[in-house]
Amino acid sequence: MIDILEDWIVNSVPEDQEFKTAPQLIQKVDPEGRILPFRGITVVFRLPSDVVQYLSFVQDRLYETCGHLLAERLSPDSFHMTLHDIAAAPPCEQIETDIEYYQPRVCDALNRLKRSLRPLFAEYSSDLKSSKLAFLGQGLIPVQGTHLFNMCHTSIVLGVDAEDPYADLLCTFRNRFDQFRDQGTTWTPHITLAYFKPKDEPYTEEELRPLREALTKEDILF
Repeated sequence: MIDILEDWIVNSVPEDQEFKTAPQLIQKVDPEGRILPFRGITVVFRLPSDVVQYLSFVQDRLYETCGHLLAERLSPDSFHMTLHDIAAAPPCEQIETDIEYYQPRVCDALNRLKRSLRPLFAEYSSDLKSSKLAFLGQGLIPVQGTHLFNMCHTSIVLGVDAEDPYADLLCTFRNRFDQFRDQGTTWTPHITLAYFKPKDEPYTEEELRPLREALTKEDILF
């Protein structure tokens, strides 16, 4: 299975530590909670429409429970699972240069990966008729939603995990893009549902109590 750091995920807002938003959050969200322009190249998986609908209900619950801590809502149409961030930053001369450089190379790598999917799926399953591996024959990868958690003090996300051979396959896909920006071996697949509103001071215990209540287990297969 993919290393989703289960202990950290379940206790991502510990009671024995102060909690405040990460300084870099102001690159994405202004002090009033408005989402700021942010440019980059990211390779993502789209989600099935029924999963997007389910996650929009989860998002509703987050805002009902701890909306006072959150930035303006992300559109459910933007929900996705990130495979690899190649380049990302607020609009600036450097990121525009990076995009111009990386975009054709990343698109070429992505197209080559798509063309090679069938042999890759076959590599992980010699019997696509078996019930467990039948998804591979359709070009689909079943995954498991795990838990809502605080991601690096910037956002609330849903952790996503997969069992072998699917986890191996996802890691194979990710490794294809390490040639552009190697981010090491740590990878926590997730779907971002909301950003925090930036705050310089630590949150009070009264503010954090509903946040902890909102970070629930989400047992969803898709």
